[in-house]
Amino acid sequence: MTYCLGWKYNNNLFLLADSAVTKETSFMVSHSSFGELHQNIEGKNVEESLLKITPISNDSVITFSGDVILAKSIIEFIKTSYEHHSDMNHVLSSINASLGPFRPDKNVAIIVGNYVNEKASLFRWETSFPNNVVEGPDCVWTGSLPPMFAQIAPLLIQEFIKGNMPAERVLPIIITLMQSLGIHNNLIKFGVGGIFVGVQLNKNGYQWNKDSFYIMADSDFSQIDFVKSLIRENALVVRSSVGNITRILFDYMNNQPIDKWINKWKASVNVEIKRGNSCFFCIMNRQFHNVIIIRSKNCSSETEYLKVRLLDNGNTINLKIRSDLNEMFKTPIAYEKGNGSLPLSFRFLDYMDYYDDKD
Repeated sequence: MTYCLGWKYNNNLFLLADSAVTKETSFMVSHSSFGELHQNIEGKNVEESLLKITPISNDSVITFSGDVILAKSIIEFIKTSYEHHSDMNHVLSSINASLGPFRPDKNVAIIVGNYVNEKASLFRWETSFPNNVVEGPDCVWTGSLPPMFAQIAPLLIQEFIKGNMPAERVLPIIITLMQSLGIHNNLIKFGVGGIFVGVQLNKNGYQWNKDSFYIMADSDFSQIDFVKSLIRENALVVRSSVGNITRILFDYMNNQPIDKWINKWKASVNVEIKRGNSCFFCIMNRQFHNVIIIRSKNCSSETEYLKVRLLDNGNTINLKIRSDLNEMFKTPIAYEKGNGSLPLSFRFLDYMDYYDDKD
């Protein structure tokens, strides 16, 4: 169970996935980083525990839904085959002959982003139709999320394309809106939840979503929780005030050497995770679907709209906000039910816009 999404945008590829995994073992913790109560669904436990986006080369990235063990075998096959045969369509077309037939109760679906020779390609393959490689749609999703929720992000992306939204804004907006949907609609009951992450893929290779600082608050900011996330060398570090816990989600599909990563990154991550610095501040209203994303200059802890300090060894947040940001947070952009618009509101505030206004 999961939600994975891939899309093309201005000759870029984007992949997004949640981090919830269905398993038979006991819960490690009771709640996700965003306070979702981990669920037992049909006798199995759903818990935030895995990074489900896997780079297999600098020009190809995979996300998956379904059986984790089978997905690992499939992704390992794709990675090895792609190293020897650079045609991704050919590689995907050979999966069934090499690994099939597949059991009907062990389903896997994958989305592959591939950027070669200035061409952005998006593929979908699944064990249910193992001889059918789908290539070409500008947006594709898979997983256990009902269509009423799964289609919200694709609809937004269509609107972004019409409005020529700058590509660097698209991923943080979609990620934050999916986090808000998860909180307000308890998506973990569908096996979807935890922190969402994403990748951008273009001629420069793949880039994970930048450091993000999520703030969950009531309209008057009387109750505040925060989640800070950063990705270093294909491992996701999440610091959450919900339970005062820090988690590291590794790339299980690539057999990432955990000890080596910890030796390299532990010291610097321990410092970074306790600071208020971030590239994006993503503020989510607990009372209704109102989201504000603020891009900071040089990934600092201060913007023109707010200042963030983490105190008490990173356990407590000190937040100062400008009065107009407070009003925006209280007042969502109006929408009318039944007219085809989406039942959510978001604003993107960019330091570049602010400084452009001052010039």
